Amino acid sequence: MSSTLGRTFAAACFAILSLSSATAQQPAGKPTSWTLDEAMQELRYAPDDVYLQYVAAQLARREGKFDQFSGLIGRQARNPNSGRGRSTDLFGTFTGALAVQESLQLDTMLGPPPGAAPPGVDKPSVKVSTLTGPTVQSHPWEKLLGAKKPDVGPFPNCVPPDFYLAEFKSVGKLTEATTVGTVYSGHVFVQMLGQSWSELTMERIKAQLGLLNLPATVIDRFGVEGVAVTGSDLFLSEGSDVTVLVRGPNVVAAADAISKMGSAKLRREDSTHVGIAYSRQWSEDGRVNAFVASPSVDLHVRGNSLPAFRRVLEAIAGKTADGTPAKRLSETAEFRYVRSLMPRGVPEEDGFLYLSDAFIRNTVGPQLKLTERRRMLVYNHLRMIGHACLMFRTEFGRPPTSLQELADKQCAPGVFGQGLLTHPDGGTYSLSPDGTSGVCSRYGSAAALTPCLERLPTEVTAQEAEEYKRFVKEYEQYWRTYFDPIAVRVQVAPEQLRLETLVLPLIDNSIYTEMARALGGKPIAFDTLPTAKSCIGSLFFQLNKDPYLAKLAPAAGPKKPTLEGAMVASNNLKQIGLAMHNYHDATTALPPAAITDAKGKALLSWRVAILPYIEQQPLYQQFKLDEPWDSVHNLKLVEKMPAVYQGLSKALNKQGKTQIKAVTGKDTLFPPGGKGVKFSDVTDGLSNTILAVTAAEAEAVEWTKPDDWAFDAKSPTRGLTQEGRNAVLVLISDGSTRTIPLTTAEKDWVALFTRAGGEVVEADNLPDARPGNFSIFDMPFPDEFLSEIDTANVRRFLADGIGDQVGVHMFDESRLLDFDFAGVLGGSTNNSLGLGGRDRLGIGMLVQFFIRPTAVSIPVKDAKLVDEMLDAMDRWTVEAMGKAEGQSRGFLPITPEFYRVKFPTPHTIRCSTVKFFGFKIRYFWGRIGNGLYVANRPFVLEDIATAHAVAEKAGGAKAADGPKGNAMLRIRPENWNRVLPGYRLGWAENDRAACQANFSLLTSVGRGWNDRGATDEKLLARVAQVYGTRPHCPEGGRYTLTPDGRDCACSVHGSRMNPLQPAEPTSASASGKWMANLSGVIATLTFQDDGLHAVVISGRKKP
Repeated sequence: MSSTLGRTFAAACFAILSLSSATAQQPAGKPTSWTLDEAMQELRYAPDDVYLQYVAAQLARREGKFDQFSGLIGRQARNPNSGRGRSTDLFGTFTGALAVQESLQLDTMLGPPPGAAPPGVDKPSVKVSTLTGPTVQSHPWEKLLGAKKPDVGPFPNCVPPDFYLAEFKSVGKLTEATTVGTVYSGHVFVQMLGQSWSELTMERIKAQLGLLNLPATVIDRFGVEGVAVTGSDLFLSEGSDVTVLVRGPNVVAAADAISKMGSAKLRREDSTHVGIAYSRQWSEDGRVNAFVASPSVDLHVRGNSLPAFRRVLEAIAGKTADGTPAKRLSETAEFRYVRSLMPRGVPEEDGFLYLSDAFIRNTVGPQLKLTERRRMLVYNHLRMIGHACLMFRTEFGRPPTSLQELADKQCAPGVFGQGLLTHPDGGTYSLSPDGTSGVCSRYGSAAALTPCLERLPTEVTAQEAEEYKRFVKEYEQYWRTYFDPIAVRVQVAPEQLRLETLVLPLIDNSIYTEMARALGGKPIAFDTLPTAKSCIGSLFFQLNKDPYLAKLAPAAGPKKPTLEGAMVASNNLKQIGLAMHNYHDATTALPPAAITDAKGKALLSWRVAILPYIEQQPLYQQFKLDEPWDSVHNLKLVEKMPAVYQGLSKALNKQGKTQIKAVTGKDTLFPPGGKGVKFSDVTDGLSNTILAVTAAEAEAVEWTKPDDWAFDAKSPTRGLTQEGRNAVLVLISDGSTRTIPLTTAEKDWVALFTRAGGEVVEADNLPDARPGNFSIFDMPFPDEFLSEIDTANVRRFLADGIGDQVGVHMFDESRLLDFDFAGVLGGSTNNSLGLGGRDRLGIGMLVQFFIRPTAVSIPVKDAKLVDEMLDAMDRWTVEAMGKAEGQSRGFLPITPEFYRVKFPTPHTIRCSTVKFFGFKIRYFWGRIGNGLYVANRPFVLEDIATAHAVAEKAGGAKAADGPKGNAMLRIRPENWNRVLPGYRLGWAENDRAACQANFSLLTSVGRGWNDRGATDEKLLARVAQVYGTRPHCPEGGRYTLTPDGRDCACSVHGSRMNPLQPAEPTSASASGKWMANLSGVIATLTFQDDGLHAVVISGRKKP
């Protein structure tokens, strides 16, 4: 969302100001001042620079053009399609202040939307205790644990159950894990997000704890037996409570040595809590703020927040300040159960990360969420004060003396802390002593905000309460199954980095159920076929053949709707939906469920009432509306059922019976009482509420009869299910249709059927089960093929001819078309199609699949059965193509072709070609050795045949060399030959783009101070103070400013006007280090009775 707003901001500046800004004059005697021209020009290069956005907006306000500016930028930035909205951003689950500050600053500059009060204006009036967080049921932990007594280790005895826990065998292992993570994340951030800067989070936390510049080896020399990190939230980058625990026989001596190292510079104050002595050690500049204790001879504790530190001491002591027993993570059945599934002491565990059920509940609970909301608003104000100070210094060559002066000189939109800039938590703002940044009386500075745990509110405003309620609704809609605890096991070894996580069986999760059904079963060994030397990566998944075999059994029940029949049924419902809307427009309400007499007795269905709106006025006029549907006169009209009410059953159509029924009942669109509902009463949203359903055939009624589908919250799909049906076609109130799987959770059905229940579930976000949409259980053979061939042979082919796994493989070839991850995920500055990140990612991956050399493999168990099936498909294909000759092919002139390819014996390879608009898509397939393959390049099959020949000479079938599972991803960098130069060039290009994206940060800050003799370190420190990030060149280059401070260059990547770039990432870059160290990646998914196990192993080359 940040990059989208940046581009919108820059475009608005150009659109509004380009005609008039040419006349803007630079203030006399102020050579470093910004002009509107300069701000616009710089925004062209850096549309996401929040400081430049601030300057441009403030100059527009100063020159009387802000109304035009805010009109355009406001409409675009608040477009609901541009993101999930500010309130959702303010309730982010993890860290991310920088990600939302751009949108918050823009909202602040524009003012609140119509009808919304400015943050902080309302008085707190709602008790937080009255607000309810997401109500997701926990697993029955005690029942799952049973009599198991796993070893949980010592650290969980020191941690509250609602804190996270990260424990490692040693400080060295923790440091190594973070170092490796830095390399991997550095590669990802640059290549996928286009970012090359650091928030210096680890350095800040170490400094707060008094551990900066202290090597891990120094601590480990004291015989450390383990280290743990814990805290109450994950808002680490903007400021969070962090407590470190170290165990070992000599850790107290180590702690004393550390304290003495800084004792001359630090102030100290001693105290006790729950019988444990501790001290506070802090520096005058606030960089160090540590609470230190050694509760026992082998345990040392150090934290940066007193409330969190005391919670840990209480867990260690086993009691709270008032003497009541303190809860511990180790005592929860949840943690002990997870530890029974992931035992301690195994070689694969150097570290263990755990987010408990209670921690996740607290993370999304009202106190923490509303505190972080206020912190984010304060953070934005503090950053804006910093921007105003820099703008002031740029214009006047000195720091401001007060917030009032910033407003008087029009460097700020007002006085921070007053009016629309009121503090959201009742605090005050002031300038830092050096006049370069803002300070908050409650949350400190933007560089290190006071942890949330120290500012938990007891009362909030009505606006805050409503925003939180909306967050809860959205959370329960999208993330209702995320209350499983999260456990990750980490191994950092010289030969590999290993991550393992466990996802417990999810409740009411159709995706999990569908995956388990498709991929489940006893774990198997993958990668059993010979591997071609050109294969660069493979994805394997277990093939559960049971659903396919079941579909080949004798037909039972109603026939599955065809695509054509489904389209007709959907269009009929859409016509009914349009008629309902036209009826509403004409009468200001929907029709009641029935036409009634004066006493309220139901006579005729709503289906009769809307006849004039489906072009059936003559038929409508034939009814006697004061007689029941089965009167002598009206009964004769049953046989004249309009086509829009007809279904797939010819027998029902002949009887004048329809399966289309309105949803009736309390809180539905057709409630009892005989009064039509207005659309304004549908507070859940028209697009989220079902109006009518296609009931089961047994529930069909005469179309004129006032008999509809009665909604029952206890059994929401009663009357909709029938044999052979796995989904229901429904009419949504906005006039659209959806085919919703019957496996959808009951509470989602209830939400969709009720119009004002407050439990919004968007129908568009449910899986669509319409015929014609891809399903993993759709038959791999055309219906026409199955109707013309012995299905018993197909069954034998599936059951006995082929194996139980499928592999998808990518092959080595020079890249003709690159895939820009930074562009699809928001790091690019161009998105002319207006597509969302996920849409662009999906399209990009699909294009790559077609243009890259690709193959699909299935092991062969019985070569004879497979060959017979392939021959049968050949005959059918040729006959089907002959029948299609001369037939109309619709809008797309698609021409299929089929032939056999000349290929070395004994292999028989086929080719299928599809031609359209001059393009051709070819697929080659056939059996090679003990594998069945489909490929889109001939050389792929040639390489595979060579691999089989080599394997046969070596003694036969290849032994599986990977772990067992139900799905596996394998990356083979040893085969990246022709493809690697393209990858490296692309990485180098992304390094250059990320590097040059930092230029505006450096020039903006450099021209503000106007002291060109500043060292690099001082300049980078000032950038970090203004932006909250410290920029760096991904290749280790050095930034320099021009003498006037208005341009910047990198020693590796040059300047904007003279850009330079290495042919590939150097060894100094994260990408270079990552590639030099990578020997392969294997990721497996395994469905077991206790849940889904995921393991990722990244091989590391030996130094």
